Amino acid sequence: MFLLLCMSFLQIEDLSLDILQDGAAEVSQSSVGTTSRGHDGLLATSESGRKREWACTTVPLLDAAAEELLAIAKPGFFRTCRGALFGGDGYARIIDCLVELEDEVYEVTADGGHVRSFRIRLLEG
Repeated sequence: MFLLLCMSFLQIEDLSLDILQDGAAEVSQSSVGTTSRGHDGLLATSESGRKREWACTTVPLLDAAAEELLAIAKPGFFRTCRGALFGGDGYARIIDCLVELEDEVYEVTADGGHVRSFRIRLLEG
């Protein structure tokens, strides 16, 4: 028997997902704007914001939830996301993200059924 450390901390559209705590994090940030040096050598920036990227892994999902996630994560479409993954009171913050499924793992259950877990990458729009 093993223990999964998880919390319900990601919602994509109307689908609430439990996410494994291990490996769930902000992966990177990129600046929006330009940075250059002036004649005096000082750094000048016109940064207007930051865009972030997160990665996480779902707990094993039953078929209905797995199929719903597959339907939501169509390439090239922004989805409404919220949750503690985004820091602070993440449920109050709504972020439009591209949702990319990077990996899918099938597991056989003790009763002969199966579950699937997914590695998800979220790119802030």
